[in-house]
Amino acid sequence: MNDSRVHPESRRAFTLVELLVVITIFVLLLAIAVPSFSSLIYSSERAQAENQLITGLNQARSAALATETSGDTAAVFFFDNGGRLRIVTCVDVGDITDKDGAGNDVTRDVFVPLSNYPAVQLPRGWAVRGFAPVGTTDNPTTNNLSGWYDSTATNRVLSSTTGNWVFPETAYYDPTKGDQGERRQTFMVRFQGGSGVLRGDVTTPAVVLDFSPATLFRNAMPWSEYRFDSTDRPEVLVRRAVGRSATDPSFKSASLPKLLGDKATDTVLTRCLTELALYDENELAGAIGARGLNKATNSIYGGPKINAAPTAPRIDQSLFGSAFDAAKLPVQINEWILGVGEQTKPSDVRMYTIDRYSGQAREVLP
Repeated sequence: MNDSRVHPESRRAFTLVELLVVITIFVLLLAIAVPSFSSLIYSSERAQAENQLITGLNQARSAALATETSGDTAAVFFFDNGGRLRIVTCVDVGDITDKDGAGNDVTRDVFVPLSNYPAVQLPRGWAVRGFAPVGTTDNPTTNNLSGWYDSTATNRVLSSTTGNWVFPETAYYDPTKGDQGERRQTFMVRFQGGSGVLRGDVTTPAVVLDFSPATLFRNAMPWSEYRFDSTDRPEVLVRRAVGRSATDPSFKSASLPKLLGDKATDTVLTRCLTELALYDENELAGAIGARGLNKATNSIYGGPKINAAPTAPRIDQSLFGSAFDAAKLPVQINEWILGVGEQTKPSDVRMYTIDRYSGQAREVLP
């Protein structure tokens, strides 16, 4: 009679060679799969970023078509510490008399977020820059002292001979003080109320409300009377303050600039631009020679200490080491976005221009 049971001595385990072969095959498959999977994730995030950018612009234009006050609307760009860019739909609620960098009177439109339009966020690490033509940014040598992207930033330099692809410098300030607005600047795409036509003809910088999370400085006048941070309808308070200035000269000259002027912490100086570039901030860092991004801001901006957030527009010099050259940096950024220059690395930048009449974003192909 045959015994069909398997005796212990007849059992056979994997040999060391067989085990090594299996591990080698697994590692090879992993090496093939991981880059493909990473590429799939990157493509998905890029597509999401493109869709969100178009959504933010279309939302602002839709608000212009639907506005009841005939005020212009705008898609305003903000980049928060942590690496998330948001596009906020805002509406023009009036204008104020403010001071430019030379101390001269200047009229600024005041924009506030529309509460019934949610902010649109891009995936973490994706950003948008706007093209500022020659002569639009602050430049004392040409007597342009509008204050928009002022030249008093710590080590952020902009070119005075070419245009600049500017970044939304909205988070780099001290939120505990009431006079930090001069450190905050960004750009917007502006649409005419009622028609939705692009307002590229408006060249004077405006201010947009983006109130500080701090509360201590709000205990003093005039901030204690206008608590923009304590209401879900800040536009009502802004309209009230703007309206009061028409009948109260003292309030107009002394208090209103503190609340809503360029120096006010609760506002960001902004200007209408018509050309945008969507890109990966990590890819930009590698192209300009930075060793990654600042961990606090998830951008190339940073404080004097490693991985600290700045309280003024400042490039994180530690990311570049001894190779840091503030004057060369804007040239490198411009060339990388445009894909020109012998030393420029290939980029995956998506460039858009806004059609004047339709208000639609059109991708510009190389």
